[in-house]
Amino acid sequence: MSRRRYLVPLVVLVIGLLVRILYTIQVRDLPFSYAPVFDSGFFHAWAKFKMQTAWVDQSLPFRESGYAFFLAVLYRIFGESAMAARLVQAVIGGLTALLVYKLGETLFGRIAGLIAGIIFSFVSLAVFFTGELNETTLVVFLMVLASYLLVSADKRGAYAKCTLAGLLLGLAFLCRFTVIVALPAGLVALLMAERVRVRAASLLLIAGFLIVPLCYNAFLLESEEFASVPTRAGWHAFLGSTSTGGTAKEPYYIITLGGEGGASRAYARADLTDGEVDAVRFAGIEGGRALGRKASGRYWQSRALDEFFSGPSSYIASYMEKLGIIWGPSPPSPNIDSRFMARYSVLSRSLLLPFAGMAAIGLVGLLLFTKRRSSHMLIFAVSYPLLAAVYLVSDADKMLLVPFLAVFCGQVITEVVSGLRSKKPVRSVIIIAVVVIVAVLFSRLPGVPMNEARHLTILGDLYATESMFDKAEESYNEAIRISPDFSDARLSLAKFEAMTGKTDRAYTTLSTAIERDPGNPRLRIEQASLLIYTQRPAQALGELAAVEHSFPYELRLHQFKGMALMGIGQYEAAVEELEQELKYGGGDFVAYSALGRARFELGRYEEAASALETALMFKAHLHNTPTMIQLADCYTELGRHEEAAELLGKIAAADRGNVRLRFKLGNALYRAGRYDEALRNFKEISKFEPRNTDILLNLGVVYAEVDSLDRAIETWERVLELEPDNETARDNLRTARE
Repeated sequence: MSRRRYLVPLVVLVIGLLVRILYTIQVRDLPFSYAPVFDSGFFHAWAKFKMQTAWVDQSLPFRESGYAFFLAVLYRIFGESAMAARLVQAVIGGLTALLVYKLGETLFGRIAGLIAGIIFSFVSLAVFFTGELNETTLVVFLMVLASYLLVSADKRGAYAKCTLAGLLLGLAFLCRFTVIVALPAGLVALLMAERVRVRAASLLLIAGFLIVPLCYNAFLLESEEFASVPTRAGWHAFLGSTSTGGTAKEPYYIITLGGEGGASRAYARADLTDGEVDAVRFAGIEGGRALGRKASGRYWQSRALDEFFSGPSSYIASYMEKLGIIWGPSPPSPNIDSRFMARYSVLSRSLLLPFAGMAAIGLVGLLLFTKRRSSHMLIFAVSYPLLAAVYLVSDADKMLLVPFLAVFCGQVITEVVSGLRSKKPVRSVIIIAVVVIVAVLFSRLPGVPMNEARHLTILGDLYATESMFDKAEESYNEAIRISPDFSDARLSLAKFEAMTGKTDRAYTTLSTAIERDPGNPRLRIEQASLLIYTQRPAQALGELAAVEHSFPYELRLHQFKGMALMGIGQYEAAVEELEQELKYGGGDFVAYSALGRARFELGRYEEAASALETALMFKAHLHNTPTMIQLADCYTELGRHEEAAELLGKIAAADRGNVRLRFKLGNALYRAGRYDEALRNFKEISKFEPRNTDILLNLGVVYAEVDSLDRAIETWERVLELEPDNETARDNLRTARE
């Protein structure tokens, strides 16, 4: 190969790489970059779990583990750095651009390949996924590499290339199970080859594909020592003192683990989707059972076939929505997409060819160029997305089309330029006209303002989490401006206003949202929550009654009704409502904490302690002082003074100047028989409040217990000086002097 032939692919590689690195740097300050959400946050947490706990795990059959393993390897090499992982993905994206060039060169020639590689380097969708911590970039790379091997198999090395292509598809399968539909597409392409040698190699494609998942399956742990359940909606982890729960930066993506014998339990938050709740129940997590290989296999078999045959038309319609061909009656997925990120990236806004324009040219290419030399590519490009729609609709299916459309874009442009330069440009003019018509059709597709508003609301939530309040409020208001009827934006704004102490404005915001969307029960439930917070429980019960009539099983309905009943002193009824919430929604920190308080007021201390202990599991990585103090009070009532002292000691260690808390701690230490520690504690807080007679009275009691009777008498005399009518101090003095 001449030096010039090396130069062309090198240029494509460098351009593809530089564009992705620049984009990654440009959006690095957005909360999505340093606080991953949705799939990115899920895979980030799962990769950390793999690296820290168990590399091979039995996971909830709700996402594939291949990419998590890949990300964990990157974290082991570069540290737990999402930016480093994105830069590695930028390199993978650059290599994919190089492969697109080679694919186009093999099918249509060097010029067409060069154009295809440049297009793929600049198309916004391909660049966007570089910054996402999900499997798309890796899967596309493996798919394009496997495709290149298949279309070049009829030249030489058919057996080796087909085997390697199968292995690559097997790896991609571990990242996304829908890749299995590429297998029949590849087989058809091979069986259409003229050479018998290539057709025979189709068996090696199947063998190569099967090797990887079978080997992975063989290494899955049969025991339940490390049976992991990665989640992406807020389930929390319990392994006692060795919990691997997330940090304050990652409160929404915390891994749930099965402990010894699968004995640990998981608790689902109330905002889980129906599908996620079903997955939890299927896995038997509610009963503390770990998930095994056989159960996982059965689940995926049913998911692959039963769901499609139960409603094929809805699957195909959903797939067409995701491709941007039609919009259905329901809003699109809330995942962040390239159109939204273009708002924050100058590079993304000004890329050479956006997806719609490239798709218009590429689709024309698919229709026009059906010569024998392109049959492999045509079958693969058309078969894969159609079969993917049948098998399982995925948010990133659109991206899987991009490299193949780019190849046909390269051929279309080459053909047009060649025709215009010749004496018979009629074909080129016809192609240009068809492309323009298709592009106009794409441009006329209706937009969905609610989608943009949803993205801005999510961004506002992240800004609020990071205490960037001005930006949070700006995002919420912009979302409302774009889509005034999008209730979630007003709901998030109301929560933000309540959090920042603007309760009147929050109430007004919710009232406006209810006027625009009166049938939305979440709005009334949130308004009831605000009324409870502002000490108006009776009014909150009125709001909840309207919801209960139409939506008796609505999540958090019974939780807030129970809290409102507590506000008016009806603790027995409150317990019934809160137990209903646990039955319907699985419960969360607030529900268990409220249930514990209600049971405490009824004198059911053992049950109260159990509920409060469960509540604190949701905050395993944080301190929640009121709930911990309430639990310590339960322990005191139950005579478990050592546990009360330990719990109060943990809180007091972080708040040494809290006299009320330290007073409780001193009493707990005294009851637990730890007199020296109790004495030291009471002496310290008496310096903060030297005229507090309750502290001095108890200090005297501890002095007497440690045989410092003179000091006890002096202390009680000091109490009588400050409070002459204190009968307890007078009785203690009389007893001590006798």
